Amino acid sequence: GSEFLPFFAQKIVKVGRDDVLATVYRGKGRSLLALASWAADTAQVQLAVDWTRLGLDPARARVVAPELAGYQSAAAFKPFDPIPVAPGRGWLLVFEPTAGSGAP
Repeated sequence: GSEFLPFFAQKIVKVGRDDVLATVYRGKGRSLLALASWAADTAQVQLAVDWTRLGLDPARARVVAPELAGYQSAAAFKPFDPIPVAPGRGWLLVFEPTAGSGAP
């Protein structure tokens, strides 16, 4: 039930770097962001997010990386924090409302 928005076509999340790409799977009230790095060094990525198009209020949203064995450890980021992306690696990040925010 998600809308696939590939890195070359989506305009909801901008990374600001040519060597780190972002693909969005937009759902109702919850979305998944796939980040992938081709940078030579760890990239500190400052995401520019169109929160309205994601259907979220950044003041009541959270960005979490679920633990995925063999891929990523669990992590949480604030909506405007830079995200470190190791060379040749990436993140699967869930954008969702915080508990008690009244969003779906």
